[in-house]
Amino acid sequence: MSKKIDIFVDRTQMLLSNARNHPGIRQQLNAFGFTPARYQEVDALVEEVTGAVRAQEDAYSLSRTVSNQLKEDTRAAQANYRELREVVRFAFRGDEATLRYLKLDESRKTTIAGWHLQAQAFLDRLSGHLGPLKKYGITAERVAEVQAMVQAVVEGRYQWQQRKADAQQATRQRDEALRALEIWVSGFRKIAGVALKDN
Repeated sequence: MSKKIDIFVDRTQMLLSNARNHPGIRQQLNAFGFTPARYQEVDALVEEVTGAVRAQEDAYSLSRTVSNQLKEDTRAAQANYRELREVVRFAFRGDEATLRYLKLDESRKTTIAGWHLQAQAFLDRLSGHLGPLKKYGITAERVAEVQAMVQAVVEGRYQWQQRKADAQQATRQRDEALRALEIWVSGFRKIAGVALKDN
């Protein structure tokens, strides 16, 4: 839990422990409606907050894990794609029509979405021009391997977006649970102030 939430939950539990365990305070608060059933309400809220905090922390942890994997997959796919492009460009260095067909006359895209589309188009078109590339070690298997790497980046991006959305939703749920607990505790403090004003 964040330090602020830790402190709030800890102080809430201490406040409630005093209200439940001190006979005089318990009796006075009971007269104002703070019965065992009301304390069960707040126990459920505390449990909801701690569960929501854990869920939020887990969601962000998973999002970071997926993000780190995506970065690694992206670096590997881009490096392999770049290497393949350079070898193909060299192999077809005098064949302007093939270079144009393979889109090797275009500059590399800098956005991940643009790179993905450019890489897929290049790899799809390359499949029909593998004959002259065998002497450079470029085979259908190698092209398929790079295609799989590019596709892994695409799928990783979708997965990362979903994990990011899950983490944001978990944060909203944590904040809602925390707000409900804050409202309950605020009301309790006000009533306790009235009930215990003579003490």
